[in-house]
Amino acid sequence: MKDKDPKDLGFEELVANVEAVVRRMQDGGLELEVMLKDYEAGMAWLREAEARLRGARARLEELTPEVDVGAGDGGVVGE
Repeated sequence: MKDKDPKDLGFEELVANVEAVVRRMQDGGLELEVMLKDYEAGMAWLREAEARLRGARARLEELTPEVDVGAGDGGVVGE
């Protein structure tokens, strides 16, 4: 799994991989080189997951109209 490009993984798989790395590191007993490789892979997965979240947020902001809660016309600005 560590050899796969993070861009080829689904969001949920990225998160699951990061969680697995955290568990292995918390459990201890890993050799230093293994821990470093796990950390490196985990950071790549985390960066990709964060980039996707930023992209999703930007899409939602584009799709969501601004709301004026004080408006008496249903609350959507521009209508």
